[in-house]
Amino acid sequence: MKKLSKKYLVVAFLILIIPLIIFAINNYSQKPEVKISPKPLQEEQEVEPRLELEESSITLYSEDGITRWELGAESIQQFELGNQITLNQIQAKVYEEEKEVINIIADKGKVDIETGFIGLEGPITIKSQEKLLKADNLNWNSAKNELIGLGHVLIEQPGLKVRGERFISQVDLKKLEILGNVKVISQEMGEGNEE
Repeated sequence: MKKLSKKYLVVAFLILIIPLIIFAINNYSQKPEVKISPKPLQEEQEVEPRLELEESSITLYSEDGITRWELGAESIQQFELGNQITLNQIQAKVYEEEKEVINIIADKGKVDIETGFIGLEGPITIKSQEKLLKADNLNWNSAKNELIGLGHVLIEQPGLKVRGERFISQVDLKKLEILGNVKVISQEMGEGNEE
């Protein structure tokens, strides 16, 4: 009888202990619930510029000193202590060896005063004596003194229109390469005639 009661006692003990072990394992192995707020912890705030100039201009030079950019803007802002400034409603004139080679109109842009990097956002219009060029974005590489344009590129010159996705050019637009999905349209033949 003693053996039988010990078996019942062991079985009863296991019946009580096993659910407790399972309960403990489930509670400790579950990862804590992560709550994600619909709003970020740091709400975006309107950042006031550290410096703001209205109807002003800045002048930048290429590394070789040959090319000069005169960037006029409705407003020029500097938000941090860094070297980057923001320009709005830009009208620029670009000179090579004191001769004006192109005019540029852009909605906004950023300039790094230390490196000379210029990045403009459009729509952008670039005019030289022979060409009219349009793009969505334009960067100036001051080290190579070249323009790099991206997005909905359109180049017009007498008798010819060319469309593409990007371009690389000398600042005076004389040596110009159009890349990506290039379409040539002859103006004499009409808009519908693509080559």
